[in-house]
Amino acid sequence: MAKESPELIAYLRTIPACRDFVPWAMRFAIFVLLIIVYQFTGGIYMAAVTQISGSSAWLNEDIMMAGYASLIGMTMLFPVQFKVMFRFENRTVLVFSTIVLIIGTLICIYTDNLVVIVTTCYFCGLFKMAATFFCISNIQLCISPTRDLAYFYPFLYTIILSCIQLSGIATGYSIWAWDWQTMHIIMVGVLVVALLVIHVTMRRNYRLGPYQPFKGVDYLGAILWSLFLLCVLFIGLYGEHYDWWQSDEIRIATIFTIITLVLAIYHAKTTEHPFINLVTFTQPKFFYVSVLFVSYSVLSGTAGQIQNMFTEGILHFDMFHSISLNWGVVAGILCGTPFSFYVLARKKWRPRNLAIIGFCFFTVYQVMLYFLIAPETAFAQLWLPMWFRGAGTAILYIVLAYTLGKNVAFVYYFMALCAIGFIRTGVGTPVCQSVLAYLLTIFRKHSLMQLSMDLTDNSAMTLYGELQRQSMMVGIKEVYGIAAAVGIVTIICLCFSDMRGLFKKNRDSGSGIVES
Repeated sequence: MAKESPELIAYLRTIPACRDFVPWAMRFAIFVLLIIVYQFTGGIYMAAVTQISGSSAWLNEDIMMAGYASLIGMTMLFPVQFKVMFRFENRTVLVFSTIVLIIGTLICIYTDNLVVIVTTCYFCGLFKMAATFFCISNIQLCISPTRDLAYFYPFLYTIILSCIQLSGIATGYSIWAWDWQTMHIIMVGVLVVALLVIHVTMRRNYRLGPYQPFKGVDYLGAILWSLFLLCVLFIGLYGEHYDWWQSDEIRIATIFTIITLVLAIYHAKTTEHPFINLVTFTQPKFFYVSVLFVSYSVLSGTAGQIQNMFTEGILHFDMFHSISLNWGVVAGILCGTPFSFYVLARKKWRPRNLAIIGFCFFTVYQVMLYFLIAPETAFAQLWLPMWFRGAGTAILYIVLAYTLGKNVAFVYYFMALCAIGFIRTGVGTPVCQSVLAYLLTIFRKHSLMQLSMDLTDNSAMTLYGELQRQSMMVGIKEVYGIAAAVGIVTIICLCFSDMRGLFKKNRDSGSGIVES
């Protein structure tokens, strides 16, 4: 990116997207509030999976498919963000994106067609990311005039990660008080207000960059990569339901996954301006960051479905108490982001050291839950592990995104964010959750078999419910043990990640002594 002059930076820090009558402090606040509003939208709310499936003929997997389709839509915008920014006016994008989100939210309430829901959520995610990107681009220079990522990412992820948890909390509370449609209706009203604010306060004919025609977009590549991700997502979500590759559905999805991947790679090799240039995958630290995100996905896989099985199936928490645990995660995020800012921007720590701390925090969550899995565990005992989970999540998101930004060439940076998003927000988490759920099923069956060996026929029926609960606890404990082991191995690998360079240095110095 071309370096801006001091005069241009000073001008952009006034946030000229707003009209002259809007004070500067209010301009900054408007864009921050708009980011929060957009982060609360996006189609289906996955916190309401059970309630939505209970009020319709859909499976839980159907709702999760729609929810993750929204995340895939968000991911697929990254490679064309600057093309959109240089082609369309700021106000136009915000108005159009808000209208699309209003329509998409209404469709998610009233339609019964699953294909329509998944497609709607995909485009809701796409325009949610577009609106968020334009808002954050307007205030980026107010956060850091030099565009220092050590300042920018802690601020950005404080909002995004907190909103993810707060939207789940708001959804849970609205369900507890009314029903699952209430959150959608509330957000439609909020989006209408946001549309009014944009209309009144935003300047017409203002563009964030010099005009460039919207050409050179590889639409076919975007479609192929999207279909590949959706096929992988289908296998991960529906694998257990269809008994994995014993069913025709999963076999057909696997064939389509391979075909779309091969076509996407072939198309990227043969087209002049591919949607994701294959050189992106060879950028410095890309493989390193990808592996760490896979490890993070395994750790976060226990924080969703597996944790809910424990809190709702074993502890019998209602919706209010299960959702209220997310306040501990929010508290952890609000501690983890300023800590990341302090050590990266002020103390200039190496990202590796901060990543070790982040994985330590998330591993502590796994270990604490491992020892807390018991029917007598109190609600208050879960607050501390939730805090460690939130702090670890915030630290890892910031430090891994920071590492990527510092090592990948700018021309490939947003393509790299898209590719990493395949793991971070696309298919990595649901696939890892499915694998962990599959392991849980195996552990439960093995535990149930061992526990029932000593029972007589007369006592089996009486103690069947207790056997189910005990086998569930044993299975959940083993899954958390596996996740903790993955975290510990990741920490050890990070701690010794520089040893290769140290040994090489010692070997070179040793050979120099011999020669002399």
